[in-house]
Amino acid sequence: MRELPPPPVPSERISGWWWLLPFFLTWIGGLIAYIVIKDRNPKTARRMLIFGLVWGFVAVAVYFLFFFLLVWTFGNSFQTFTGQP
Repeated sequence: MRELPPPPVPSERISGWWWLLPFFLTWIGGLIAYIVIKDRNPKTARRMLIFGLVWGFVAVAVYFLFFFLLVWTFGNSFQTFTGQP
């Protein structure tokens, strides 16, 4: 005889304030939010974890892009100003 699938987990409404955790702390905030919320609303908890991971990658990419543009823009003028090659 086949086993029946587990009954669906009732999801509790989660405050929107929880989304600030992965927004400000990126993947660590997403992981914390996931651990705290996973029993109350697994779908939202998983979304927060994914959002934290993606937002972390975006933040790192923006940081490196900004750093690259800063060095590319002011790199030559810094060498000229200091007189070092």
